[in-house]
Amino acid sequence: MASWGTNRRNLIIFIIFAILISVGGLVTGVFYYEESTCFDEKQNGLESGIDCGGSCQLLCSNQLIEPIVQWNRHFEVVPGIYNVLAYVENPNPTAGSERAEYVFKLFNRENVQLAERNGSIEINPKEVIPIIETNLNTGELIPFRSTFEFTNNIVWEKKNPTEKVLVIRDENLSLDDGLPEITAEVFNSSIQAIKNIAVLVIVYDINDNAIASSRTFVDSLGKDQSKNIIFTWPSPFQTQYSRFEIIPLYDSSN
Repeated sequence: MASWGTNRRNLIIFIIFAILISVGGLVTGVFYYEESTCFDEKQNGLESGIDCGGSCQLLCSNQLIEPIVQWNRHFEVVPGIYNVLAYVENPNPTAGSERAEYVFKLFNRENVQLAERNGSIEINPKEVIPIIETNLNTGELIPFRSTFEFTNNIVWEKKNPTEKVLVIRDENLSLDDGLPEITAEVFNSSIQAIKNIAVLVIVYDINDNAIASSRTFVDSLGKDQSKNIIFTWPSPFQTQYSRFEIIPLYDSSN
């Protein structure tokens, strides 16, 4: 049977050995620990995918609902010149994209492509957004249908819903010698200037189908500043109109 002195010596040796292992592990961790980041092309830390999810700003695709294209249309401006429009919904409450790339295409009845236009747009959370491209040229050919799609995988990131600070006031539609004209005022209710504003208008018939669209631009609006805007068409609407909506768009990151 071991003596009390032997047991005491063994206990001291065990404690010293445990301390050495702990210190060695700590030193090794300090020198060799590779901190997980959202830019190392690895899934580590609290990430739920490679450089996405968890504490990362970027979100993983399995955390998201893809945008819903509610409808897309093409509208004749004058023979051979067309505007195209898509109405897109982002159902994600806390996810958006700074730059979503897309393409419109026009086809004839034989499914031959007549025109194409690429673009990009910012998408905010819980937003229904109209996307428009103007003045697509088809020459003497008449388009039968249009398509719209996002061209690349959208890069989604955590984003707060944006407050609607641009207000449309004094809207009016009139006919000048039979040609439609829509006027309105866009007002900046925020505390800071807003630049590069695109203002869209969509005209609907009595069945609530879109029959015309147009776009204009406002360079800048300061705090509490407003500006009159006007939309005109070179020919009458082909269908009786019922209502219209005007939507201001701008880059909320500026």
